[in-house]
Amino acid sequence: MSLSARSFALIAALLPAAAATTITILPAANMAEATADINSWLILNFGPGTTAKPIHVDIDPTSGKGESKKLQLLTSLHSLYFLMSGFEDNIQIRTADGTKAQVHDGDAGLYFVGISSSTAIGSIQWQGHGSFVLKDFGTPGGPAPAPEPATWLAVATGLIAIKRRCRVPSAPS
Repeated sequence: MSLSARSFALIAALLPAAAATTITILPAANMAEATADINSWLILNFGPGTTAKPIHVDIDPTSGKGESKKLQLLTSLHSLYFLMSGFEDNIQIRTADGTKAQVHDGDAGLYFVGISSSTAIGSIQWQGHGSFVLKDFGTPGGPAPAPEPATWLAVATGLIAIKRRCRVPSAPS
């Protein structure tokens, strides 16, 4: 029995996609360093010219009993970044596909966190003891748009016209 290429394509389409989620955590001494971390992460993961695109998110508390605090963000985004600060104990970050990362601070520092996935992230959960701050959420923005072809045509026409006007007459021999 042999399977055709069409059968393989159908089987491949029905199989669940393997999600590859990456969580990057970088300590920053100040906001300038955190901003540099954001820009470096964007370029490294999405290519030169990628810009930071700030977004607003609604984070839901899922528990807050005693000293333990658990927050969750539901999202259909494939990539997201944010800054964390103000915690004095371990904070665990977990995505819907089970990818986990843990941060231990203790000095109330500032951390850049970038999460990217080959599929929608689904959800992000933060769990820790005491309080912590999540801020400056964003996603990768596209590079600056290239000029339209009509713009290039207008520029080229202008340069040709200037070149013709500025011709230096040749000297008779």
